[in-house]
Amino acid sequence: MAMFEFGRDIRKLFGEARDSDELGWLELIGVDLLSIEARALTTDGGRVSCRHPARTWLRASILWREHARRTGLRDSINKAVVTADDSFKATTNEDEQARAGLSRAMALLTSFDLFGDRDALDEAASSARETAPRRLATLAFSAGVHARIRARQARLRRLQRRRPAGRGGP
Repeated sequence: MAMFEFGRDIRKLFGEARDSDELGWLELIGVDLLSIEARALTTDGGRVSCRHPARTWLRASILWREHARRTGLRDSINKAVVTADDSFKATTNEDEQARAGLSRAMALLTSFDLFGDRDALDEAASSARETAPRRLATLAFSAGVHARIRARQARLRRLQRRRPAGRGGP
């Protein structure tokens, strides 16, 4: 009997975690379940009956980004960018727009981290610059995204200065 109660408690715990803004639970699930969750949120965001499509697509973008980080799949990065864009289109206020733009920037930053795509880094910086957060939590998120972008840009500049003169490269 205790085993069934434990299973029910676990399902209840994950059910509550899925609906919260805390995403630490993602570390506990495998990539297959992560993909299923991201796909479900992507679909749900496009439903007419979805009460908060911007928020739903934003969560989908975060899950696709995490899926890309774990698997290295470019397709997951693309889905993270597209769902962030969908979230932006469905926003109803400036702060939601900022979160969607920052999510897009984070997806592009992940693309740079995984594939060394310098255009993605430039596009991430552009997306982050275009945001105008109002709420304190979004301002903090924005500051973190900008710091990550600047750190990678500084690392690239440092690497370029180290490259000997006359030597080409990518």
